[in-house]
Amino acid sequence: MRIPVLGGVSSVFAEDSGSSIVLDHDNVYWIRPTRDGEDGAIVKLAKNSPGGTPSGLASNLLNPKSLVVDGTLLYWIDEANDAAQSPIVYSVSINGGAKTMVVANTPAVNCVATDPLNVYWCANNALMRVAKGGYDETSAVSNSVQAVVVSNDNLFWIQGSAIMKAPTAGGTITQVASVPDAYYIYADKISIYWLSSQGVYRLAQ
Repeated sequence: MRIPVLGGVSSVFAEDSGSSIVLDHDNVYWIRPTRDGEDGAIVKLAKNSPGGTPSGLASNLLNPKSLVVDGTLLYWIDEANDAAQSPIVYSVSINGGAKTMVVANTPAVNCVATDPLNVYWCANNALMRVAKGGYDETSAVSNSVQAVVVSNDNLFWIQGSAIMKAPTAGGTITQVASVPDAYYIYADKISIYWLSSQGVYRLAQ
């Protein structure tokens, strides 16, 4: 569904289901989850084509989640074909094509984010990063990391019952809010937002 930002009547944008949705200037992208014996997929539909047929960008996915877009590529987490391996972070062009393995065999990976230089992901109670196009992983933050977002050259993440902040280039880690039961975080250029069992919250950066 979609609704004007100033309010109004909601309308069906696409006759499809999704488990994660992201936007850029021109398109809406979402994960089509695994269902009824069909593999998962990444699809897109132009914003000016409501009711149209989504285009497939990546298919044959096992259990995709945590979709993000950086203007050129889409990133997501999926299970490995070998059940003995840990989940994998993949990418694909916003125009489709072959998917690329960004990070492999990552224990307990559960979130992903990007900035112009790096890909970040939560794994095994740590916040990790790798340069785009690179292979040397580094630990950006230790401790229990549940969700992460990048804004204004800063990382914001949920760590236990707190929202934490650190520069993407490295530096001092600070706590910006106490957030019992928070489980999702988002940011624009002005504020950070998070969801918890108690409601939706906002805090100026």
